[in-house]
Amino acid sequence: MKLSIDQALQETFFRNRENDFHHSTYDEEMIQYTYLKNGDKRAVKECRKMFQNAAEGILSKDILRNWKYMFVASTTLCCRFAMDGGLDSETAYNISDLYIQRADTAGSRDEIFLIHDQMVETYLNNISQLRQERSYSRPVLRTIDYIDRHLHGTIRLNDIAEEADVTPNYLSAIFAKEMKLTISQYIRNRRVEASKVLLQYYDYSVTEIAEYLSFSSVSHFIKVFKEETGITPAVYKQTKFRHWKE
Repeated sequence: MKLSIDQALQETFFRNRENDFHHSTYDEEMIQYTYLKNGDKRAVKECRKMFQNAAEGILSKDILRNWKYMFVASTTLCCRFAMDGGLDSETAYNISDLYIQRADTAGSRDEIFLIHDQMVETYLNNISQLRQERSYSRPVLRTIDYIDRHLHGTIRLNDIAEEADVTPNYLSAIFAKEMKLTISQYIRNRRVEASKVLLQYYDYSVTEIAEYLSFSSVSHFIKVFKEETGITPAVYKQTKFRHWKE
């Protein structure tokens, strides 16, 4: 006799409990898509890890088909978040179609894993290309990349200028002209954005985040965060982090 939807759902719950299987949490899954949307290269590693874990779910009794179904689900979400990151819908959907077609003809799990990495890298490359097409000069693009790579450490104007191969004064002037804010303001904004990810998706303390992102002190981090968002880091975490502990 065919089970009703409720009966089938309860049976699935029971089977997963018996096998000690748990799906990834919403917060864990959102980390990879936040990286992707922001064009952060860490998305490849994070998406790979989450995809392989998620593929333990049972969508088909055929093992290879199960991986392919999970690939379609992962690609669909990557497509949506790439559009959130500024990629036009036509390009995003075409990338999705292309890689789903490739996964459909894959003959092994390892081949699907490889195609999945390629899919994420293609979205990242297109988002990165968008940044370069926004008519920013090479020194400004190099500055943006340098800052994003060094948010956790001390960032000095002279070091950035050396990376961009221009003088510090010239770099400060051209960055302010093209970005409509100073380099220090940009660093501050990026650190606040990075802290939001850590507050929302990781169970780090405010002190740990302040240290990790190289704020001069915890009080300075709280002050800057509140000026940028209107609330303190603790309040933001209580609001956004679903597993916040009082």
